[in-house]
Amino acid sequence: MPSSFRPLLLALAVPTALPVLAQTTPVTPRTMIVMDGSGSMWGQIDGVPKLEIARNVVADVLAGMEPSATLGLIAYGHRRRGDCSDIEVMVEPAPGSASAIAERVNTMRFQGRTPLTEAVRRAAEVLRSSEDPATVVLVTDGIETCEADPCALGRELEASGVNFTAHVVGFGLSAEEGAQVACLAEETGGRYFQADDAAALTEALTQTLAAPAPEPTPEPRPEPLPVEPAVQPGPWYQGPGFTNGLQLQPTGRSRETGAPMPAEISFPAEGTAEMCQTACASDALCTAWQYEPPGSLFVAEARCHLYGADAELDYSFDAGFAAGTNPEVPQLTRPFERPLPDASLSAPLSAPALSTLTVEVGGPLNPLDYLDIIEEGGNRLNAVPSYAYLRDGVPVRIAVPATPGRYTLRYVEEVEGQPPRILASQPLEVTELTYALMAPDSAQGGGMLSVDWVGPAGERDYIDIIEAGAERTNAAASDAYVNEGNPLPLILPLAPGLYDIRYIVEGSEGRVVALTRPLTVTAPQATLSAPERVGPGTEFAIDFTGPANGRSWIDLSPVGNAEFSGELTYDYLAPGSSRVMLWAPAENGDYELRFVAEDMRGNRQILARRAITVVPGIVPPPASAAPAAPGK
Repeated sequence: MPSSFRPLLLALAVPTALPVLAQTTPVTPRTMIVMDGSGSMWGQIDGVPKLEIARNVVADVLAGMEPSATLGLIAYGHRRRGDCSDIEVMVEPAPGSASAIAERVNTMRFQGRTPLTEAVRRAAEVLRSSEDPATVVLVTDGIETCEADPCALGRELEASGVNFTAHVVGFGLSAEEGAQVACLAEETGGRYFQADDAAALTEALTQTLAAPAPEPTPEPRPEPLPVEPAVQPGPWYQGPGFTNGLQLQPTGRSRETGAPMPAEISFPAEGTAEMCQTACASDALCTAWQYEPPGSLFVAEARCHLYGADAELDYSFDAGFAAGTNPEVPQLTRPFERPLPDASLSAPLSAPALSTLTVEVGGPLNPLDYLDIIEEGGNRLNAVPSYAYLRDGVPVRIAVPATPGRYTLRYVEEVEGQPPRILASQPLEVTELTYALMAPDSAQGGGMLSVDWVGPAGERDYIDIIEAGAERTNAAASDAYVNEGNPLPLILPLAPGLYDIRYIVEGSEGRVVALTRPLTVTAPQATLSAPERVGPGTEFAIDFTGPANGRSWIDLSPVGNAEFSGELTYDYLAPGSSRVMLWAPAENGDYELRFVAEDMRGNRQILARRAITVVPGIVPPPASAAPAAPGK
């Protein structure tokens, strides 16, 4: 790579005889610190959490930086668990930002994953705003955990021509882990530092964040003859434990660990894979084993091969073979992927919403395998509401979602210790059901609304009245389960305005609004008709108009009572009624009759008042027939 791509080693191209060279002072390149905020930083070194060591060291090193140094901070894994997109620019690169960075590092919460590759890419994008030399210092205590390749990123940045160098500080990494991230530094002309304690971390950050000393421009050298690039060792990947059908294949290359080979063993001609696995477990130097069945590879007897940590292994699959590895020792040349077993689904291509689908299933039928129904194009393997386990036997019955549309029926294999996989799938069209809501277009607030309906009448289906346009499926102004009647009586809200009447169904995905029709609620009104005077302790009739809903009432109270309590006597108003009977108090005096309306949510309003006087010797006239209720 041309020397201009290594800003930390770049010297000023000025002849040494010129006085300006003697006046040149080192200038720290613009530098972005990429800080590991993953949960593994809670691990300890000599009884002290690594995150605490890192915070203290960063603060100490930054305190010694030149005031004009242009520094920035990116953190990953410090806000959310299990989220590979948790990458945040906490401090933009700016001169004099050292103290701000130290403060922000102290606010980090260490809990997430390790998307270090994308974090370094983000740092390069931020620093790319200028053509000046730039440096990234990555501090990590773990390897990449988000399916990205830091080595490939290093090559990409190298090829892009960005004036950029990356240094990597492996804080508490093993030699094997360090090899997986050191390539990021090597590809961009930087350095890899192994830091196993606070002193080593301080030294690494001091060297990477300090300004480089200027060097004279080297004499031009003749172009070297092209040579074949050396094969770089690794990266290596973890393998599985005991796996039938797995065949390990040594590449002949060393992982350069220096680990000795396991001892030779004597294996019975009729030995089993379990015996081979036991032989490996009995040798502390064995990290992988390979069982070859009798008759394989033109050899009559069974064989068992043991491998040490220095062996590099490829793999394939062949019936009868078996193999296993120590998952803590990565030795495979590529990520391990299990072959897909044969599986099949047989079910109708369409089904009505909220129905039950019967599915014939073929496949491994592992105890944790399941079927699910997901929206067309969905690829997630969790949070799918409609599912059924296969352990309960086949054929499988699975609930169809309530929302019509295009879906996919899937067979998902779930094996403990392995990521889930889709073994088979087929399209599913969920068809609409018939729904209808019949009710007046407008009604007076607080009264009773009769709603005729058509729908699947599920056990948890209900109809509600809610403010127009609302999407929530709780806290409506009024609601009732459809199994309470058809037509279904609902208490109208007291507040006038625009509302929606909705039919709500409950499917595997939760509550779904199946049908909506508009409703205008007008302001509630009421009237009271009663004698002006009554005798003490006598019973008298009160005729009324207004929202009789079983919750509203008429009471007799002291004059001017504005509370919804303190009444002397009262009676609730049954739906459809137009008269109540009350008893006058024994004390003479002036009182007040009140019509108090209440809706389903407990909202109350005094709609009408009428004065009444209790006078001795007054006998109320016989009550005539009650007037017909409105609408009767």
